[in-house]
Amino acid sequence: CTDDVVLLNSDTIVTAGWLQRLQACADSDPRIASITPWSNNAEICSLPSFCRANPEPTDADAVALAVRAGRPGYPDLPTGVGFCLWLRRRAVQQIGAFDMATFGRGYGEENDWCRRAAGFGWRNVLCDDAYVVHQGGQSFAAEGHRPGGENLARLVARYPDGEFLLTDAAPEMIRACQRNLNGSGANLSFEVMDAAATATYENLDLVVTSMMLHWLRDPVASVERFRRHLAPGGVLLFATLGPDCFAEWRSVLATEGLRSGTPNLPSIPGVVEEEHLTPDKDSLSFLRRMKAVGGLQPRDGYEPLTAGELRRAIRTTNLLFGGRVTWHIVYGRLERS
Repeated sequence: CTDDVVLLNSDTIVTAGWLQRLQACADSDPRIASITPWSNNAEICSLPSFCRANPEPTDADAVALAVRAGRPGYPDLPTGVGFCLWLRRRAVQQIGAFDMATFGRGYGEENDWCRRAAGFGWRNVLCDDAYVVHQGGQSFAAEGHRPGGENLARLVARYPDGEFLLTDAAPEMIRACQRNLNGSGANLSFEVMDAAATATYENLDLVVTSMMLHWLRDPVASVERFRRHLAPGGVLLFATLGPDCFAEWRSVLATEGLRSGTPNLPSIPGVVEEEHLTPDKDSLSFLRRMKAVGGLQPRDGYEPLTAGELRRAIRTTNLLFGGRVTWHIVYGRLERS
């Protein structure tokens, strides 16, 4: 319908076929009121890390091609995201326009509109075969507007019954999250979840896991298990360590005849993007980071290196590789057909 509307921020970069895919999504159900595509920086529609401002991809069209690999499921969302938002004209006519008197320009008004639309029986959905790059924080920066703040408080006050379940495998992480979100005014619940155990939730529209799969004994089997808990058309997003991780350190240990506790990391299906990062200035800094973040679960029966062996490995890494050790991060997307 030519009377429908697309709101597109000034700090976006579209990819081939984006608008046609939004329209195809709209044509799939006349009760769809709003449609949001995937992006690198779009809160609940962010790839590869959920609810994070991911860097702009070096090849946006390649990412767009990857998200088109499966059949679209158009899962429901609690709200659209305003960086790129398709709106059905008939829904606007029924429930009205954005509440500018309450939210002004910039943040929160699209969330309020989508929740009002849901109250009238309309759907807000993800167009899971379209991708638009979003730089973020540019469209309203000149006017001093930022996400959150008073507009977030207004949203929470208007929709006090909204519920959010936040989970982590570590109780201390749950406690930290509780401290950080204390006083937010949102209706939050927290749950310690063991990713290695059988999940009690079924027919999920979206499962997101960040830097966790490599802790499990069988990451590939775990990915397939998570996928089985999805609803038809549901999406699994993951970020984890890839098989090339710590290649320099592994090479040094093998060359020096030293024991390696680093398990072999498998290739996981569904990878759509990857990075090779060297964040540490030398091998000692790398080991300190590994100790701080927990790194990896060591091989069964691994006996740690002695102090002398560890010093030898550090010296050789510095000599052969300038002390740099590479982290291989892979990002993936799978869905249940």
